[in-house]
Amino acid sequence: MKKRILQSIVMLLGFSLVFFSVKEKLYAATQIKELEQKLNQTIKKDANVGSSVQKWHEEQDKLLDEMRRMKIEIQWLTLQNNKYSHYVASNQRKIDELQKINSEYAVIELQLENVMHNYFEELQNIIANDKPFLEKERQDRLVFLRDTLDSPELSIGEKFRRFAEALSVEAAYGVEIKNEFHSAKLGEIETDLNIMRIGRMAMYALTLDNKKSGIWNQEKQIFEPTTEEEHRYILALQTAIANKQFYQLLALPIGNIKNEQ
Repeated sequence: MKKRILQSIVMLLGFSLVFFSVKEKLYAATQIKELEQKLNQTIKKDANVGSSVQKWHEEQDKLLDEMRRMKIEIQWLTLQNNKYSHYVASNQRKIDELQKINSEYAVIELQLENVMHNYFEELQNIIANDKPFLEKERQDRLVFLRDTLDSPELSIGEKFRRFAEALSVEAAYGVEIKNEFHSAKLGEIETDLNIMRIGRMAMYALTLDNKKSGIWNQEKQIFEPTTEEEHRYILALQTAIANKQFYQLLALPIGNIKNEQ
């Protein structure tokens, strides 16, 4: 009996040793597994940290590149700003100068328009007191000039151009040798005449049959009959005008030039 109890105790002790040995092994395996998990987590964490650090370095490099780019851009913009500031200042000086010129131009324009109005009145008086030639043409020109000077739509330049053109034509009358045919008084008789004009100096008339002639009298506003000698000179003038022989020297009578003065 004792022998069986002893055997049972021995077996129980053996089983206990085996159990505790297995338990210890199982516990050790669990600890190892936990350690492995912790180690893996730590490695993973370190890897994540390393990746984050790498990303941070990359972001830092990008920021540094962006800062360098922005610094260069700021320098370029500063340079451009300085350059355009000079342009603006230069253009402002030009604008100020143009405004000054424009103000002076406005004064000159006003003075020029006043001068043209004054000359227009003088031209009216000249034509009114001048020898009667091309009367319709010259009156039409006066009307045209009046409309030109009174027009608000025309520039001062265009007004001056037209006015200068009209004065040029009037000035040319002073050196022309022309003839025209129309009726006028020869003495006290109205008749058809060939009227010859030597500039503004003198006007002569011949009847269409060339038998009578006259010299214009500005005071009386008629052609006064000529003497026989004066008549010969006027016939010679008619021939010279017809043949355009203006190189000939003719001793023409002048008429009442003293009275015209």
